[in-house]
Amino acid sequence: MKRNASDRISAVVLPDPVWRYLILFQSWTQFFSCVALLAIVAAITVFLLWLAGDVHMFTDLMGAALLGGVWSVMDATKAQFSIRAPTTLEKAQCENMLDEWHYVQRSFTTQERRFGQNLPRFLRWSDSDVTIVERDGTVICTGPQMLIRKMRKLVL
Repeated sequence: MKRNASDRISAVVLPDPVWRYLILFQSWTQFFSCVALLAIVAAITVFLLWLAGDVHMFTDLMGAALLGGVWSVMDATKAQFSIRAPTTLEKAQCENMLDEWHYVQRSFTTQERRFGQNLPRFLRWSDSDVTIVERDGTVICTGPQMLIRKMRKLVL
């Protein structure tokens, strides 16, 4: 069964042009929400360091925060994989994983379902939506790279 599944399930691919992956932020919404969040965290950090009496640690902490933030933004870049002739179990596994990751269905047509994070709008990016398209007996899953890679690993 494992052999059969690996023949039907494609590798994870990056569907956008290469230049889209070289730009750190995939949309203005993503950029502005990251900057706003960083500004709020920076203000709280400065205040707490001021209370502790050691404001000089601020540059080190913000450098670490920026580096850590880069990884989360990079994991949100779009990736895709497909399943030829998917079983009911594989479809259910994909949807269960989205449920575990707190994704909710945002739109539905006969061929396409779009799932978004269950977060307030200002914390949610459309870039992190997951789309499951069924076409000609093939299911195509597109969404954030980290989630798509884990989803593919789950159905293998």
